[in-house]
Amino acid sequence: MNEHFDKTKMSALARFYDNTVLAFPIPVLIFVGALTAFLGYQSQYFTLDASSDAIVLENDEDLKYYDETRELFGSDDYVFIVLEPADGDLFSERTLEQLGKMSDELAALSDVESITSILNVPLFHSPDVPLVNLARGYTSLVTGADPEMARAEMTTSPLYKNYLIDETGSITAIQVTFKEDPPEFKKLEKRRLELRTKRRDGSLTSEELTELAELEPQYEDQYEALIAESNENVVQVREIVGRYGDLGELHIGGVPMIMADIINYVEQDIKMFGLLISFMVIIVLTLIFRRVRWVLLPTLACILTVLFMFGYLGWTRWSATIVTSNFPSLLFVIALADVLHLVVHYRELHARFPDQEKRDLILASCRHVAVPCLYTSLTTCVGFGSLIVSGIRPVMDFGIMMAMGVGLAYFMSFIFFPAALILFTKGKAPSAKLAELEESPLTIFGKMTENYGKLITVGSIAIVAVFSIGTQRLVVENSFIGYFKKDTPIYQGMSKLDRELGGTMPLEVVLIGEGKDYWINRENLAKLKEVHEWLDELPETGVVISPHTMVKLITKVNKGEEVPIPIIKMALAQLPKDIEDAVVGPYMNEDRSQVRIAMRAIESDDSLSRKDLMDRIDAYLESDVFAAEEMTGKSTGLFQLYNNLLQSLYTSQIQTIGAVFGGIWIMFVLLFRSIRLATIAIIPNIIPVVLVIGTLGWSGIPLDIMTTMTAAITLGIAVDFAIHYIHRFQHEFAENPNYVACMYRCNNSIGRAMYFTTLTIIAGFSLLFFSNFIPNIYFGVFTILAILVAFMAAVTLLPLMMIWLKPLGKESEPVETA
Repeated sequence: MNEHFDKTKMSALARFYDNTVLAFPIPVLIFVGALTAFLGYQSQYFTLDASSDAIVLENDEDLKYYDETRELFGSDDYVFIVLEPADGDLFSERTLEQLGKMSDELAALSDVESITSILNVPLFHSPDVPLVNLARGYTSLVTGADPEMARAEMTTSPLYKNYLIDETGSITAIQVTFKEDPPEFKKLEKRRLELRTKRRDGSLTSEELTELAELEPQYEDQYEALIAESNENVVQVREIVGRYGDLGELHIGGVPMIMADIINYVEQDIKMFGLLISFMVIIVLTLIFRRVRWVLLPTLACILTVLFMFGYLGWTRWSATIVTSNFPSLLFVIALADVLHLVVHYRELHARFPDQEKRDLILASCRHVAVPCLYTSLTTCVGFGSLIVSGIRPVMDFGIMMAMGVGLAYFMSFIFFPAALILFTKGKAPSAKLAELEESPLTIFGKMTENYGKLITVGSIAIVAVFSIGTQRLVVENSFIGYFKKDTPIYQGMSKLDRELGGTMPLEVVLIGEGKDYWINRENLAKLKEVHEWLDELPETGVVISPHTMVKLITKVNKGEEVPIPIIKMALAQLPKDIEDAVVGPYMNEDRSQVRIAMRAIESDDSLSRKDLMDRIDAYLESDVFAAEEMTGKSTGLFQLYNNLLQSLYTSQIQTIGAVFGGIWIMFVLLFRSIRLATIAIIPNIIPVVLVIGTLGWSGIPLDIMTTMTAAITLGIAVDFAIHYIHRFQHEFAENPNYVACMYRCNNSIGRAMYFTTLTIIAGFSLLFFSNFIPNIYFGVFTILAILVAFMAAVTLLPLMMIWLKPLGKESEPVETA
């Protein structure tokens, strides 16, 4: 009996597999069907998290301070609605009337804290208000201010110019501020973070561990409810603004809208490209195999893998983010690779042994492919596991999701696929040429390796050298506006905010003095002015507002004369609560010991470097300017938190890639039981990783929360090819100890599966080029580049090293090689 089908040499596990999965395929498929029904139903609860948590580090110390400043100065959770009237007259009766109606509708939303617009802000020169009546003598457009006087005041006001209205008075913005998270949620979140920090430090008691276990589900439920509210807020704002389309050119901007549009585009891509990629895979498999079973079953196995993961995430209420949203396409690829290896080996055995029983062919195929697929799954998990050290919750979640998905793909490949295949008729055996393993399109790679070995070696070294230099040119920088195509509404809204109305991304500096009323002091106000003006002169900042802005406003009311400190104190004391909350509260705390300088960064500035800007600001706050003063300064805001995340990405992912290679090398040693063979296996994997990362560097494409995962994804794809190829090489060498002959047989057997996998992935992922979300386009480009280079390295450099280094021992008949 041929060794492929000798059941006396089977392991106990293989016999169990044969007597369960292959002996009872219908119950197995019923079980898979029941899981499909359950998880398919649960998939309706799958959600994408549109919160700004996806762009911050979970344990960032600056995040704690940011939360403290939110409690002190109020929410920065706001959106801007930018209006450029169709008739060109912002202050016409019709425009102001429609603007008022829109503002009223927005204010009526349950989660809206306040509306700030040209209609309701206080005016002090429409007409002029005497200084003594400053606290209560102001007016506004809704209380009867003259529109033309209001236009003149607002376009020159230090408080409103380039914030609510542009310098020409033709464009305005409505600021919609949402309510802060409920106090009970903040308390729960704070306690959860404290316990998690203690657990990470190893100082958590058993009682606290129990408390944390009870808090986690409470937090998840409340967090999910808040995210749902946030999503609904965005939808409602869009609906209201959409009803006023005839008013003129309307755009919506701000961090909540950025996150919402990212999620919107990602959802569209999941739905549209998920279907299109499946359709493209069907077309490619049809062209390759030309039989229904080899098209239907692999595609169905991949779809079920993705569906099960969607269902599990919905069942556990585990929300995906912009980072984790790419897991469906990657899982599809991984599942497809496993199934195609089974298909190719089954067809090879069927061609070689056309009279063998179908069940025996399936069992032999599974036995041959199961071990290398298991090790590719484990090494792929190591690649994605490198993401867990990032400290960034969405990136960590992506690593965990993919590790779970890889295991699920393995299950589908060796449970569902064989059970379904056994129900089909055996069919006609493939061509005899396939049985001989002598002719295939991959023969050309064997000839290249045999005849141009030195050229392949030199080329590989050159690629590593050139693109290693590119890795040193990596830019840890990006802007949110760069995530979108120029013809998308969100890009146009952000661009309009940046150019005309003071920027997009919030950035703040908090100055802390010693003692009550510290900032109601002439000398200290002068120091505040110095800091304010320094920040205002930075080319990356747009609008800058602080208590110094209020002082300028009061000075202007006072005909340019310096206002005595007692008058300022009196004015602050007499302000109505609504004006206090709107004009003073966001910039000065109650005892006047801390002030907040609020800015918005210009996201569309091509020269914007977050790290450079933050370094300059922090250096200034630590400079001699503050050395002799009884005050300290600290930067904060979402701009800074996102910069921290970007810097952490580089450290945790790119700089640790060597450690990941080391971990995979150790796994190779355990798998192949040979240091030499493990080293041969790891070297070709270096090329696609270095080339992809180096391409990012040379092309100037910045690392961000999505492109930084390219290394882990590339490594996960590349190691699969190396393991399968070497496993087959060992098998062929045992039958015929001739390295060159083994290379050709491997190229024409396992190489086929790798070739077919590469073709289908390239065809499917090329569809992402049409996405509106730029990071998804990059994801498609670099996934294609990674698998193409990994394939080329696996069928040229890898066998070349096997031939030259002879890790499996001496040949029976020495063969000359080029």
